[in-house]
Amino acid sequence: MVEAVERMDELVKDYLLFRGMTNTFKAFEGDLKNDKDRAYRADKIKDQILSYIQTHDLNGLRNLWKHLDRRIFSNLEYTHNANIRRIEISLLRLYVITAVQSSRSEKVTEFFEKMCLEIQTQPEWKEWFTLAFMKNPEQSPTFETYFSKQWQDTLIFSVQNFLSVIFQSMPLPTLLSFDAEQMKMKRLEEENSKLQDQLAAFEKVEISSEIDASVPLPLATTEIPDDFASISGGHNVRDFGTRTIGLKTGNNKSPLVMRKQAPNSAEKVAKGTTNQNLSKSVGVSSGGKGGDKSLFGSLIGQRKSADASVLKPKEATGKKSEPVSAIGASNVAPASNLSNQSRPKSQNKLEEQRKELFQKSKEPASRSPKTSNPKTTQDSTVARKDPVQWQPKETELDLMASENIPTTESIRQSQSKTNQVMSPFIVLSSDEYTEHHSSITHCKFSPTATSVATMDIDGVVKIWSFSPIPTTIATVMYKSPLISMEWVPKQPRMLLLGSSDGTLKMYDTEQKKTFTDVQVDQFCPKIISLACNPVGEVFATAQTSQPLERAGISGERCKSRLLIWDVKLMRPQQEFLLGDGKTCVNSMAFNHNGNLMVTGSSDGCLRLFDVQTSACILEWKSHQGPVHAVNFSPDENSLFSMGADGKFCQWALYNPGKQLEFPIHDGATGPFVMSGYGGYKQQQSPRGKLFAFDSGGKYILTCAPYGGIIYELDSSGHLDQMLTILGHRTPVVSVDWSTSVNTGMCLTGSMDGKVQITTLLSQ
Repeated sequence: MVEAVERMDELVKDYLLFRGMTNTFKAFEGDLKNDKDRAYRADKIKDQILSYIQTHDLNGLRNLWKHLDRRIFSNLEYTHNANIRRIEISLLRLYVITAVQSSRSEKVTEFFEKMCLEIQTQPEWKEWFTLAFMKNPEQSPTFETYFSKQWQDTLIFSVQNFLSVIFQSMPLPTLLSFDAEQMKMKRLEEENSKLQDQLAAFEKVEISSEIDASVPLPLATTEIPDDFASISGGHNVRDFGTRTIGLKTGNNKSPLVMRKQAPNSAEKVAKGTTNQNLSKSVGVSSGGKGGDKSLFGSLIGQRKSADASVLKPKEATGKKSEPVSAIGASNVAPASNLSNQSRPKSQNKLEEQRKELFQKSKEPASRSPKTSNPKTTQDSTVARKDPVQWQPKETELDLMASENIPTTESIRQSQSKTNQVMSPFIVLSSDEYTEHHSSITHCKFSPTATSVATMDIDGVVKIWSFSPIPTTIATVMYKSPLISMEWVPKQPRMLLLGSSDGTLKMYDTEQKKTFTDVQVDQFCPKIISLACNPVGEVFATAQTSQPLERAGISGERCKSRLLIWDVKLMRPQQEFLLGDGKTCVNSMAFNHNGNLMVTGSSDGCLRLFDVQTSACILEWKSHQGPVHAVNFSPDENSLFSMGADGKFCQWALYNPGKQLEFPIHDGATGPFVMSGYGGYKQQQSPRGKLFAFDSGGKYILTCAPYGGIIYELDSSGHLDQMLTILGHRTPVVSVDWSTSVNTGMCLTGSMDGKVQITTLLSQ
């Protein structure tokens, strides 16, 4: 609502200037300057109330509260009256306590003189008339609570929270409802588009089923040599019994033509080109020593099952089959025997390839090359649909195969299209948590995946459960805003919280209270990042002296520290040196046993530390600008990082200077921008987790402008988009993926304060 009011004020001023109503414009400007409602900003009203209390302005305090009562509180339901009355009494008591603490006894006397007629009949003030005559009221059991800092801070936050809730529940005028109506219309359009896509997918499956039922099966492989034997002339025919159809190579020709061409040269060239490019990009040679091969294999992981199914027949065959002459029974017999030996594998592959072929039946078939033997076209049943060409000479056949070799880019695009159709996940459910009133900065599952902790840009932390419906467990607020958080793996109920005033807290989510509260270095008070090792014995804090909005800017001189703390003692054990001290750590992560820790800094460098010796093992320049997120790969043979330069990179730990850069969509790495009417624009730098792996390490969840996008990291080092999680109207700024349950659960938090939890099922 706050953004809508401010945006509407600007629109009204623009309209008045456009109409030339300068007098009205000046009057409107004057009213805005004297606006007691402060554009319905709860923090501004809270600050004004505190200002009146600290300056001992009783008249200003009472006038402001009467204005709020007349303009806002009087329109609320009757059930809110008790809360309003309780807050009013507490604010007046805070005024008296502040005057006593400031040794302003005349202000205390003035208060009771002016308020005597109003409060003397109220039982809440019965004992307060003796306060002005007590020497040490803070020692009295009656008033001891009100002199404590905890009560005063709690009251201040209660006032702000109460006003925020009231403003959010107020009925809006028609003019302010325009923005909400537009968002509703946009949501309906997105839902309509999604339903249309589902309908198109169902129609495609139905058409594929009809074609599957109408088209006859291809000829068995044992019959093919007999048909070839009847071909007259000296035509050379390739053996088909030991070849497979490469449907995923991007070649749109007839599948039987592809049996002659793609397995021989297209797969070989595409495989060689891909491996060669990957080897160069990660700094590992594809040949040479065995150690290099093992490093390359550990970097990219095992190949996909689809690739393995194509390679196995090729390895079994060995060298390329020689052409078999169609004249003479002695020449045909070897091919027939070879075909009979490979019959079970060929039939299974033909059935699988036939299903894949008819799934793509709606795509327009590519133009087939000219047929060199018309008789063969008439004899083949399948050739009536996709003509098969038999080449009279091997030199011509090799020339045609070389002309139709697909490029690596076409293979990747074809695989990406196939993956989009055949998604590996099914969305089981999607729930929303909407208790935050400002942009999300962090969202993280608990170690047991039974609850979620989320933090917004105002420093408010919400702990909530998502089953059966999202329900708030606890709300954590302190006087100084919270800016970082991390769960303790071995103590699932404990949550580490870092603030901007140098206070480090451990919060008990079950008892709903602060378990430990310690003070860090006063020269580096802002705890901008927290990381706890999986073992749970120690955790790391990244602290800086710069304001939060400037701490991550490259080149800014700032005092910073990187400390390792003991979880049980809550004391720092050791400190890591950060180069020349001109940089601060934006992101950090431990490996599985907590012996190694990687950091990404504002100077664009990645650093790998040995936790036992506090030594920096590796350091290299990774991004042009600050590093926003860094983490180990699931196999821990490499690192993944995202930076302000918009790049998403993978780094081999055994060759850190070489990178493998992935093409990523816009809006994945930040900064995140939300625009509105009247030139309104809000920009937010990344603070939380920008990418998360699934339990198997094969899929990556990333931030996107209107949701989350899941990519598959294939064996060739490419990112293939598999699934888009929709449901947000503003950019997603933080994600998480639970890895402790069989069904994957994804968290996405956006700039409008909404957190969405999506349950996925692998298929």
